[in-house]
Order: sequence, then structure tokens, then C-alpha cells
Amino acid sequence: MKKIYCVICILFGVGWVYQNANLYYLYNYTELLFAFRLPSWVLYFESILGLLIIYFGIRLCKNKYALKKTFLIILTLVVTGILIEFISVA
Repeated sequence: MKKIYCVICILFGVGWVYQNANLYYLYNYTELLFAFRLPSWVLYFESILGLLIIYFGIRLCKNKYALKKTFLIILTLVVTGILIEFISVA
């Protein structure tokens, strides 16, 4: 069961990094117009948070961290990313 959780964590981190990299590409290298754009520093910051989530997911797979501790860390990273995104928009 623990392996399923670590795969979910890793996939979530990869998805978050991909989403931010894709947004950065769309903002800077295409002719698309957006009614709402996130600043580049938010995209960088959230990509770093996604890489940290991948790191902690790998550590969970290698039994370096307990399940509760890892999910508490990941939850803290996700909430931080969401708050930074909301603060940057306001």
C-alpha cells in the first residue's frame, strides 16, 4: 500500500512540474493571449515545489520517511504553492 502512495506522490509532483513548464512555454513562446497570467517567479517556485514533492515521494519509496511525515510535508508544500499563487494574483 505504501508503494501506491509513493507512486501517487511522484506522479503528482511530475504533473505539477509539467503544468508549470507548459504554462511558462505558452506564456513566453507562443502567440496565445491570456486574460490571466501568473508571474514567472511563481511558475519557477511551483516547479521547485513539484521537484521537492518528487524527492519526498522517492524518499517514501526507499523507506527513509514515514508515511504520515511525508504526507504532512507534501501537504505543506502544496498549501504553500496554492497560497503563493493566490497572493501573486491579488
